[in-house]
Amino acid sequence: IELDVMLSRDKELVVIHDSTVDRTTNGTGKVAEMPLAALRELDAGVWFGDAFRGEKLPTLAEVYEAVGGKMRINVELKNYAHPLDDLTRRVIALTERFHLENSVLLSSFNPINLSKARRQKPEISLGLLAAPGSKAMLGAVGRLFPYDALHPYYEDVTPEMLARLRARGKALNTAILIGAVLGALPMLIAAILPLLRGSGPLLTGGMNLLPLIWRVVYAVLVSSSAYAQARGLKI
Repeated sequence: IELDVMLSRDKELVVIHDSTVDRTTNGTGKVAEMPLAALRELDAGVWFGDAFRGEKLPTLAEVYEAVGGKMRINVELKNYAHPLDDLTRRVIALTERFHLENSVLLSSFNPINLSKARRQKPEISLGLLAAPGSKAMLGAVGRLFPYDALHPYYEDVTPEMLARLRARGKALNTAILIGAVLGALPMLIAAILPLLRGSGPLLTGGMNLLPLIWRVVYAVLVSSSAYAQARGLKI
């Protein structure tokens, strides 16, 4: 699963995509300027539908409690408005507290976060996110900053890129918008919400997926092998 985390005003780890609460809750304001108590007063479900009315913004600790150790968790360190804040250290400390170092991947468009993470906890896997069309920059950034997996936009992936990454011992995860998955979001969310409330089974049949909580998921991470098969590539 993939989710985004940022700091509240009182330095709590909040799972939310946007830097403001305006789009996905019934409130307004910047996440970084609101304490957790105020964020928890907001309704983060009603925008999605009446069935989700009253749902609260989760903390990363709650997500770890619900699904930690049951599936791989890709935590995007989303401090792009405050790139030098304490987000990386706090996420790693929480990951250590839950003993999830081997099942969490930390990813970010901000390579400074990856350098901090590697120094603090070398065994945690790191993913370097790349914006669409940034292939020309990846070589330089990749030599300067640590990462274990590259996360480029799917249309930027080429056989040459896959070969270079494999030669360097790097993995590849790519973001792609899949209409079928987006159409299944209501069912997926309905199955996951009981977990976050402390009850209910995991999805079965190979569908252990947690959507980006209480917002429309913009991408599904797929493995390089799956992408290569879709493109007819051999890796």
